[in-house]
Amino acid sequence: MRNSELYRRAEAEMENQRAKDLAERERRLTEVTQKDPEIGRLQGEGIRLFQEVARQVLTHPDDSQRLTALAKDKASKAREELTRRLTEAGYPADYLSNVWACPLCQDTGFVGNGLDKRRCGCFEKRVQRLMYENGSPLDRENFSTFDESIIPNDPIEGTGRTQRSQALWARDVCLHYAQSYPSNARPTLVLCGQTGLGKTFLLRCIFAYLLDKGVDAQMVTAYEAFSAMRAFHMGDGDAFDAMVNRDVLLLDDLGAEPLMKNVTTEYMFLLINERTTARRHTAVATNLEPDKIRERYGERFFSRLFDQRHGMAISLAGRDLRLHALK
Repeated sequence: MRNSELYRRAEAEMENQRAKDLAERERRLTEVTQKDPEIGRLQGEGIRLFQEVARQVLTHPDDSQRLTALAKDKASKAREELTRRLTEAGYPADYLSNVWACPLCQDTGFVGNGLDKRRCGCFEKRVQRLMYENGSPLDRENFSTFDESIIPNDPIEGTGRTQRSQALWARDVCLHYAQSYPSNARPTLVLCGQTGLGKTFLLRCIFAYLLDKGVDAQMVTAYEAFSAMRAFHMGDGDAFDAMVNRDVLLLDDLGAEPLMKNVTTEYMFLLINERTTARRHTAVATNLEPDKIRERYGERFFSRLFDQRHGMAISLAGRDLRLHALK
């Protein structure tokens, strides 16, 4: 399914959600008004007051400041009285207002204003879910579904850790990375290790956590990044520019993308360099060992990605969890 179609369907879902919100708000108002009719009057008092001010200002424009201040004072007292009556009737103070599935964007799909306006994380999660018939991987792979029991407890030679304790440590590092956003002292995170050790799972955990916070985050595979780079090389820079400028970019499976002359290594360096220079948060998962990354992408790329002043690297080892789960 094309991105435009996914976005159209996600926007239609948001519109349906807003209709449900309105119906729920009306239901709640009817419910509480039956207990206390005065609540119904107070709920719309602020709007009525300012409508009255607007009418009076037309005939008394010189008195607009005093009339507006008076309306604000009356509206504030009406809100206080509404809160008191709701509480006395046994309802939360925000019972008539907090009906949103996503309080961050109030089910508009956007947060911020003006130049800072951007898609809310809840919208991105809807798009992610629509990409998969059986639901988004984010519903199944997040910090709350981390299951240490499926990880072998075998010692890892030379580390003083077992595979399980190492995985728990990596989970805690990733959780701290997500929880600390946007104040991380080192905004670059690299997860290294052979296939099947849970690197993609941990990236998705970070992604899901940040989306729930409303962060402007994007998760792409290295092949998807390569496709955007190739398009950029051919003159279509929208997808690549979006990756460069996202607040958080999670890049999975670095090293699995094709090597194309004048594209792969050049634009991969540009992506990481631009994001590092701007101190944007970037988390990368790769099956390649650091030496192989240096060999594939060059010294400049390696230096940016593993710069300890701006980031940290986690190396995972052990048995393939997919094969272990089959036993």
